[in-house]
Amino acid sequence: MDAGRSCFGDWPGVDRGSGGVALVLRQTWIRAERERRRLVTVTDTMGEGLYVVDRAGRVVMVNVAACRLLGFTEAEVLGQSAHEMFHACGDGDPSPGPLEDCPVHRVQEVGAPCAVSAWFRRKDGVVLAVEITCSLMTGPMSATARSWREGVIGLLLGEGRSRPRDGDPVAVVTFVDVTEQRRHEASLLKLSRAVEQSSASVVITDAQGQIEYVNPAFCQITGYTPEEVLGRTPAMLKSGRVPAEIYRDMWQTIASGREWRGEFHNRRKDGTLYWERATISPIKNEEGKITHFVAVKDDITQKKEIEEELFHRANYDPLTGLPNRQLLLDRLNTALAVARRESHRVAVMFMDLDRFKQVNDTLGHNAGDVLLKQAASRLSAVLRPQDTLGRLGGDEFLVVAPGLHKPSEATVVAGRLLEVARQPFTVDGRDIYVSASIGICLGPGDGTSPQILMRNADAAMYLAKENGRDGFHFFTPEVESASRRRMMIETGLRSAVRDGSLSLLYQPIFAARDGRMTKAEALLRWSHPQLGPVSPAEFIDVAEETGQILALGSWVLEEACRNLANLEVSGGGAFRIAVNISSKQFGQDLSTQIQGLLERHALDPRRLEIEITERVLLHPSTEVLGQLEALRALGVSIAIDDFGTGYSALSYLMAFRIDTLKIDRSFVVAMEKDVRSQALVGAITGMAHDLDARVVAEGVETAEQAALLSSLGVDALQGYLLGRPMPLDSLQSLLFRTGAVALAPL
Repeated sequence: MDAGRSCFGDWPGVDRGSGGVALVLRQTWIRAERERRRLVTVTDTMGEGLYVVDRAGRVVMVNVAACRLLGFTEAEVLGQSAHEMFHACGDGDPSPGPLEDCPVHRVQEVGAPCAVSAWFRRKDGVVLAVEITCSLMTGPMSATARSWREGVIGLLLGEGRSRPRDGDPVAVVTFVDVTEQRRHEASLLKLSRAVEQSSASVVITDAQGQIEYVNPAFCQITGYTPEEVLGRTPAMLKSGRVPAEIYRDMWQTIASGREWRGEFHNRRKDGTLYWERATISPIKNEEGKITHFVAVKDDITQKKEIEEELFHRANYDPLTGLPNRQLLLDRLNTALAVARRESHRVAVMFMDLDRFKQVNDTLGHNAGDVLLKQAASRLSAVLRPQDTLGRLGGDEFLVVAPGLHKPSEATVVAGRLLEVARQPFTVDGRDIYVSASIGICLGPGDGTSPQILMRNADAAMYLAKENGRDGFHFFTPEVESASRRRMMIETGLRSAVRDGSLSLLYQPIFAARDGRMTKAEALLRWSHPQLGPVSPAEFIDVAEETGQILALGSWVLEEACRNLANLEVSGGGAFRIAVNISSKQFGQDLSTQIQGLLERHALDPRRLEIEITERVLLHPSTEVLGQLEALRALGVSIAIDDFGTGYSALSYLMAFRIDTLKIDRSFVVAMEKDVRSQALVGAITGMAHDLDARVVAEGVETAEQAALLSSLGVDALQGYLLGRPMPLDSLQSLLFRTGAVALAPL
């Protein structure tokens, strides 16, 4: 073999002499060194990390980027197992994991390049997310790949390592740190999922307001599909109920780059309305230019409905739907301010339905509620659009009529109200007739605040009632004085039971036949701390209206039973005391209360008589009838007071047994000059006797009256002729002088 071919074969241009061989070797080394340095320069300037492993997985080359990314020096990496040194299982697990998960192992198994995602562990223990490209340096390859392989081999030779045999599995791995990218992608994924799964409606528009994205919540709330809204504007949801200035403010705010918050009343695809609270924010690019708007909106329809319900409950009467006292005060305060500013007047009309309590007591509260609803509708219909009708409670209404110039205008409004109140109301198929009494005051002249105006109108209303009802009365200084007195009475009644200002007087009742005392009626008296003695005709009505009658009635029963137990009756006779009972006391389980009093004072039930008005029995409730039956079963007597006044129906006398009928004083006065009145008293007496009841005539003031009543068969007489109301000790003295009749019958 020629010397020139023994080692290198046919090398073109090489002198086969000994000097030529050395020259060839030197030139070859120079070229290899030049390629090696070029390769080092290329690999060290790469942004990606690069390392080369032999078939055992040991690192035989690493570039600067790989060392920087992994935190190792080149010397620390070379010769080490890449899998054991810096491969990791995952973000939360820095261990190397199974060898089969190693990308080099995968590419060796497959025999082809691969690109995978993996995890690398830095020297400081931090785990990085990386994207890896791994290629084998064996097998068929292109000229470029072959040149790359030869370059790497040359590089390795330049490092003094043995050249791998042709076909040895040397692998080149490049990787990129994508940790931040992964975190960003994860954040975007979380954000995307949050938006997609959010219960809030999310809408993204371009800078011109055209919709580019809606989330599922938007579709669920509005009823539109994405295809139906993309490319359109949110104006498609407008209901027409949001003022235009709201939209102007919104666009001015977001167009200036600021966030806007507010509420919309929008319309769904099916036409139903809904409320939403929106936050709309502009999105800007790197140059600060607005490119999009994002709206996040919560459906607050239910919350609004609850708020409206709470507002309605707080400001409107639940029965009639009219404004209540709170809302009336607010509107009256506004009307009063306008009246001052524009030199107008505002009329305040306090209205009460006459005889409404009789409807409640006789037909029941359900019938009363029906009447109140009809009255509210009827009264509202005749008012001006600017007027307000409200219900204060019970049968009390208030009208606020602003913008008046003279009192006659208020008169016109009041006249309309009175007229419709006179028309019959239909309740349970029957016609019910009531009327109204109206008190009027004009602000700001008659009062400087809503409270004063309402109080003064209330006082004027009472004067209208005193003048015969079914009319109106304007507020005057005299009315103010009467109103102040009534207020003092109402306030004083609250403490009357506690402060000892109540007392009982007893008016005796005598048998018409022989003049012996049969019983006495307990009469309540009250001395006000400032006003002095107040007539029962005055304070009883106030007590009924304010509910204080319950406390007063309980006190009267207790005091009467205590006094009755202490009375001494001579001659072996017995004695009764009659106590007036309000219809409202039946709501306190009256029969049980009286039974307890009788037992506590060791009283014979036959010695107690309760007096009720005939309206209690005209249309009595089951509860009232039950309590009356229980009282009769105890032995307590039942009397009808003021018989014949206000009612003409007598059928209740057949349905319920009555012990005593008390003929009202008006019949007694009239019968002296009116034969028909005499006939009526005689008829009542005869009917009562037929029903096994006794008759007592009230208000007997002359001997002629007493004689006439006796001749008509009346059983007992009561009046100033026979005895005025007296304290207990005077009654006791009278009993000692006259004695008393036996208990049964009276």
